[in-house]
Amino acid sequence: MENNNDKTNTNGSLNQNLNANTNGAAAVPGTTSVSERKREANRRNGLKSTGPKSPEGRAVSRMNALKHGLASKEVLVRGLVGRENVRELAAWHERFHSQLQPVGPIEELLVDQIVTLRWRLRRVLTAEAGEIALGTDQGQWDRKCKGVKETVDAWLFAENDLVAMGQSAIGNMLLEEQCELVRAVVAATGEISQEVLSQVTVRGQPYGLTRKLTALRAGCPPAGASTEARAAYQAQVLEYLRRTAGTARRKGEECEQREQREEESRQAVAALPGAAAVDKIVRYESALERHLGKALDRLERLQAARKSTCAGPPCKTIDV
Repeated sequence: MENNNDKTNTNGSLNQNLNANTNGAAAVPGTTSVSERKREANRRNGLKSTGPKSPEGRAVSRMNALKHGLASKEVLVRGLVGRENVRELAAWHERFHSQLQPVGPIEELLVDQIVTLRWRLRRVLTAEAGEIALGTDQGQWDRKCKGVKETVDAWLFAENDLVAMGQSAIGNMLLEEQCELVRAVVAATGEISQEVLSQVTVRGQPYGLTRKLTALRAGCPPAGASTEARAAYQAQVLEYLRRTAGTARRKGEECEQREQREEESRQAVAALPGAAAVDKIVRYESALERHLGKALDRLERLQAARKSTCAGPPCKTIDV
């Protein structure tokens, strides 16, 4: 038979423990209770938090709130230079989930896979455009840099360098500039000085125009010649320089138009990527499209099976 005094002592100890817990003291070893003052401080601190403030941070937090999209967030490129837009991917998620309306974790995983595959397929177009831009830009750069060197080399090794220079826009531009330079000096001094003649070169070497001006300089009347003779000589040199500069200007415009058409044609040809790039892009795209087709087919079958168990409109074919 139990002792009533023992029961009384036991009940008294229990009541003391309950009262101690109510007052906020630790009653059970190994446990702690939070005081009302600390709870109030925690509430105040929680109100101070406004969440991420930057657009990138808000986009990330919005994706974190989704129950789906766990795998597709890993598809984002986060390089130092090449970085994909997390907000855009979040918008894709919202749009696809709104259209496909997955129910349950399996359908959500399939939709997440579809988003990931479509995102990766978009890179195919980006890669193709980048390959084309790289080819056209590199080709134009090579023609501007290497092409100029090859053109000047062709002048120097040509049998008639003046004729060779007249077949390119840059050659005619150089001829016109040097003629105008010498013409200004002759108009001011009445003769071709050795100083200005030394500037009529191609890569520091004399050429056809240099030789022609040297011959004209040799025919300059001496210092004691009559004013009429020196004036006639000056007029002869100025007329030659005028005709030569005018011809170079006209031919330069024609060459520039022709070279512009040629450049447009070269860029049009370069609008297709190389065979190696095409093969790589096609194989990558084909693999992604196969996986995408399987994911869409499985999602459609799952949703059709789910909807067949309840009344509603017939299932429509999913088109993404």
